[in-house]
Amino acid sequence: MIIIPKSKKELAADADACVYFLYLNDEVVYIGQTANLVVRLSGHSKQREFDSFSFITTEIDDLNDLEALSIVEHKPVGNKTL
Repeated sequence: MIIIPKSKKELAADADACVYFLYLNDEVVYIGQTANLVVRLSGHSKQREFDSFSFITTEIDDLNDLEALSIVEHKPVGNKTL
C-alpha cells in the first residue's frame, strides 16, 4: 500500500486500483474508489468542489473494504453514512 500526499496530481496517472480522498480546506469531503484515478478526478472536477486529493493504492479485491473503513473513519459530508 502506498500513501501519496495531497496535491500530487502528477503521480495520479500512475495509480492503479485505489481509494481516493477529496479535500476542501484540508477537510475530507468525499471518499471513493477507482481503477483509473485521472479519469475519475476529471469527472469529479465537474461535479464536486475540492481543492486537493490523496489516494491509497490497493488490490482490486480490497477496494470495497478499504473504502468503507475510510468512510466510517472520516465521515465525509459527500458520502452517505454506512
